[in-house]
Amino acid sequence: MTMQTCLIEKSTYFSVFQHADKRSFVVDFGYRSITLTFCELLYLRKQIGKLSKHSALVEMIERGSVEIISLCNNEHFFILSPLEIIDLRELIEQLFTS
Repeated sequence: MTMQTCLIEKSTYFSVFQHADKRSFVVDFGYRSITLTFCELLYLRKQIGKLSKHSALVEMIERGSVEIISLCNNEHFFILSPLEIIDLRELIEQLFTS
């Protein structure tokens, strides 16, 4: 990331940075980075929380499918596998508890 950001949390697939001069966060999905406000980060947490429930993950694995999530009024779309959903959920939990 640029000099203006500071790494907050890192997981297997994702990293979260915070802008030093702004109240925003940068989520690095590996192939794409997006800037989120705190409210948008809370919304991502809510979406991932729904997708990472046991029943949703079991259904996704049984179907052999992936999930598509949208952020920022459908400005960003991401395709996530069950492993990526679990990893992102754990990263976000660490972010809000540390």
